[in-house]
Amino acid sequence: DDVQSAMQGWETQKKDTRRLEELSAAKDAEGVGLRTEMRKYEGSAADSRRLAEKATQQLVLCQGDLRAKDDEVVRLRDALCGRDGEVERLQRKVNDLQEASHRHEMAMREVAHEAASRKSEMELLESSN
Repeated sequence: DDVQSAMQGWETQKKDTRRLEELSAAKDAEGVGLRTEMRKYEGSAADSRRLAEKATQQLVLCQGDLRAKDDEVVRLRDALCGRDGEVERLQRKVNDLQEASHRHEMAMREVAHEAASRKSEMELLESSN
């Protein structure tokens, strides 16, 4: 009976050992799977960080381009204002020249009228002499 009992104990212990080995192997496999999945997520996180860094660099470049465009708009606006000032100055000059031309024309008419009047006076004086 003791032998049979010892044999049963040994068989039970053998089954328990096998079961522990199976559980241990399953846990090891699960650990390997978890480590693999963790590495995958770490890689994905690293990829995400790299993409975020690239996006940040692109954003900085775009902001620089935008500042350059804003500066160009300001420069062009200033140039346009300068041109507006130049146009106004030239318009005043044209107006001044038109006024001077009109005054000159009026003066020439007055001179012509005075010359005609003196000619008539001279002709009258000559005819009376």
